[in-house]
Amino acid sequence: MSAKTMPAPVRTVYGCEVDEEDGSLENLASRWRLEDLPPLPPPKKCDMLLQSTGGTFYVSFQIFCLVGGTHGLALTILPRFLGQMLTADQRFLYLTAIYTEAVIAVVCLLFILCGDPGVIPRTEENCFPLPAEVDNPPLPKESGYAILLGFGAFFSVVTTVLVYLDKHANGTVHTSEFFNTAGRTVNTGLTASVIVSQWTWPATLLQSCNVAWRYGVSGPFWYASGATIQVVLFGILAIAVKRRARTAHTVCEMVLARWGKRAHLTFLFFALLANVLVTSILLLGGAATVTALTGVDTNLAAFLIPWGVILYTAAGGLK
Repeated sequence: MSAKTMPAPVRTVYGCEVDEEDGSLENLASRWRLEDLPPLPPPKKCDMLLQSTGGTFYVSFQIFCLVGGTHGLALTILPRFLGQMLTADQRFLYLTAIYTEAVIAVVCLLFILCGDPGVIPRTEENCFPLPAEVDNPPLPKESGYAILLGFGAFFSVVTTVLVYLDKHANGTVHTSEFFNTAGRTVNTGLTASVIVSQWTWPATLLQSCNVAWRYGVSGPFWYASGATIQVVLFGILAIAVKRRARTAHTVCEMVLARWGKRAHLTFLFFALLANVLVTSILLLGGAATVTALTGVDTNLAAFLIPWGVILYTAAGGLK
């Protein structure tokens, strides 16, 4: 009797049967065919060049504005803040550092403008079918509810305990003024962390990844460059406000004192509209993130997220 031919061992990879001997994918043709994909559009080099040129000039303009603002900060506001005039050597050192950074940034932009991103060809390696597990959230729903409810309850309890200790141990009187301004005792580190946390919207994380996927490493660079000049101007404005309006609470309050009721109502409308839009963005981005990670319903996540923030803010105020 002739020996029976043993079949080659078969294993399953990404839902496809793989032959152990030659490594061929038996069921791949039914799920994914490279030749069935639509052809890639031809690269529009003129459009890419126009976009790169426009982005480069835009970022260069911001760099020059930053250089001018930093130049003025180093020569005018900084000496007044330090209480002494800068020496010639210090001024030369500051200006050299400022313009050296500007030149490096411009050179990097020129490399980005002159570079060719190229085109990634379609092959079986980079067009391989994704596993079915990609559609499933990595964490169970219980984790989502624990994140939504647990974090809010934890911070609410901690804030309540801290307020209680501050009131009875330090004798702090918690008035509406203290609630809105934290007693005007917020230090520099906490202020910086608040600015960074409030600046990091969902769009900051998601859109930066999007432009990185579309344009490569230059995408996040262009995206982040839009915030640099605002941060510098905000720092200069904060120093001026601290000097001239020490008891102010909001920007609209200063507008009322400087330009009257009409300008105050106009700024109130736009400030309220901006806060509504930003709050909506934060809720939608947070709910979408929780849904992607745990599978919790987006509407339910958007409903539960604000409650933790409301509770610990009502307990602790700005502080």
